[in-house]
Amino acid sequence: MGILARLFPGQDVRAARQYITQLEGELSSASSVLGPALGLDVIKNKLRNYIMEHPENLRAAKQKNPSYSIEVLTQILARNMAWEELASGRHMMVGTTAPLMVGTTAPLMTGQGLIALHDHLADLLEKAGVQSSKEAGAELRGMIKARFG
Repeated sequence: MGILARLFPGQDVRAARQYITQLEGELSSASSVLGPALGLDVIKNKLRNYIMEHPENLRAAKQKNPSYSIEVLTQILARNMAWEELASGRHMMVGTTAPLMVGTTAPLMTGQGLIALHDHLADLLEKAGVQSSKEAGAELRGMIKARFG
């Protein structure tokens, strides 16, 4: 990516970055400690960098789905990043040394935040008519159970 593209991002990139800032403000004022704001903190830099480094993907998604706003496309990308972070296992605690906890899996604080963020974004996407939040939540929990027990 050229320096000019970084200095002068396109309108879609600016809109997506503004939406991330807006979402961050909304979540930080309304969330608990383990809520979606914590999950957004985990992925926001990765999300912003991806949008800046791959503006062509945002444009292609907009052309493929012209009825989706940049906000909806950003929500989809953020939801997918939250999923990927959870799937990586970096935010899960597996098999502790406590006798009653051996062989169990539990999300760490960041994992709880990512789950809350995924659920919040799924709710927003349901309101936009993109996907059922119940379906998305069941898929996420199924993936966690399948990978981590």
